[in-house]
Amino acid sequence: MLLTEAEARERWCPFARTYAVHETGAATHNRGYGKGKPEPDCLCLASACMAWRWMPGTFEPPLGYCGLAGSLGAERPPE
Repeated sequence: MLLTEAEARERWCPFARTYAVHETGAATHNRGYGKGKPEPDCLCLASACMAWRWMPGTFEPPLGYCGLAGSLGAERPPE
């Protein structure tokens, strides 16, 4: 999925982790307990992440995607 950096920074990253101390002990996680939305520290870093890939071409604003999800050529065609 091609995104602007601003759009990407609103998306959850499954690889990001945050540290929290709960009544049951300390743990790392990437989704808030009972909040239903991701922790702010667990959102996409966009171009600050080593996995970020810019889409070649002249797009305004520039578009990119998460390289950990595979290359754009590996996407399934729409059904």
